[in-house]
Amino acid sequence: MARKKNKRSKKNPTAPGAASGGGSGGGSYLKPSGPPIGKRVFQAGLAATAVAAAFFIWKSTQSVSAFEETAALGRAKLSSVITERDNGGGHYDAGSRGHFADRLPTSGQHDLRWAEPGFHDASQNKGKLVHALEHGNVVIYYDKPGAETLAVLKRWSAMFVGQWSGLVVTPSAGLGEEIILAAWTKKLRLKPFDETAAAAFIDAFRGRGPENPVR
Repeated sequence: MARKKNKRSKKNPTAPGAASGGGSGGGSYLKPSGPPIGKRVFQAGLAATAVAAAFFIWKSTQSVSAFEETAALGRAKLSSVITERDNGGGHYDAGSRGHFADRLPTSGQHDLRWAEPGFHDASQNKGKLVHALEHGNVVIYYDKPGAETLAVLKRWSAMFVGQWSGLVVTPSAGLGEEIILAAWTKKLRLKPFDETAAAAFIDAFRGRGPENPVR
């Protein structure tokens, strides 16, 4: 009688414990959960930037609020503001230096260009300053103020930088400790410097020039 051959089951050619995707280690490779490290670093950077931006906005808001409180304390002192004659506007010919009867003019024909808002260490051209006044900027003239006054002017000039509502702080020789603030046809002389009166002047006239009122 012929012997029956035993049927052997076909074995999986893959060795026990081998990874289905291949690999030399014999164990399965587990991918890390969550987004790649690079993406997580990028997301963390975005979050940090958002926090920094929020803090900057909050700090700026606090600074403006403090300024407005200071201005409110000085409003009664605006009675000392001088209203000067309106000498008109318009631009003089390119290359001309212009002519101003007042040493620190508050109106008149002026340069086609304007003085940029900010704190300046060098005196600015009169024609450019008048153009800045026409825009609605407030110009502050200083010479040799005390350290505290200078710090206040620098802080304010960093707060208000708009082209139509900024502060232009510029030196003017011969003033000594006196500070003079100018807007279009308006002027306030402060000796000694009065922070509340200066803030009230800025708040009253900043952004309200004849060319493009924005406040």
